[in-house]
Amino acid sequence: MIKGTHGTCTSNADSIMADMSFRASTVGLRGAGAYFWGYHSDEAKDDAKELAVCWWGIETKRGNYSKSQDKRCSVIYVDFTIENKDVEVLDITEPEINETFRTYSKKVLDRVVTKDANDVSQVYDMFISLLEEKAKRNFKLIHARVQSPGGYDSGLPKDVAGTPSCYIARDTSCVNIKSREVVI
Repeated sequence: MIKGTHGTCTSNADSIMADMSFRASTVGLRGAGAYFWGYHSDEAKDDAKELAVCWWGIETKRGNYSKSQDKRCSVIYVDFTIENKDVEVLDITEPEINETFRTYSKKVLDRVVTKDANDVSQVYDMFISLLEEKAKRNFKLIHARVQSPGGYDSGLPKDVAGTPSCYIARDTSCVNIKSREVVI
């Protein structure tokens, strides 16, 4: 089973818990969606929690919680309802898909002037939409790898640990909230 963590301020977590749902962002590191640090086994849960806490730290430094009443860190634990992983999940880390994406990105990014986060997010969205159109289906969940947030230490050398798994819920109805923990 695919599981994930989401780090945010406690005010945002209160809203998420009240609605028992997430809203997909329109821009993100790997396109639109709600973002979660992925894990499968309970042994990896602490790492996913630490990634969520470090992400909250980055967002706090950026000032993204400055207007929130409760700025403390909350980690929300989820799993995903996926009936057919081969149909509903797009794994961008899969070698053939990753190679196709890199080739596609080189062509598209040449036409993008700023190459900022919004542009990169749009390239992911365009690529995923293209794949969905070809496959005649929509992907609920995207699996990607992203850089570890600043402050995260896996306890392993980077060339051993690699980059952590991230799941992006493009269809947030597949996200099942399991619990929430106020961390800091």
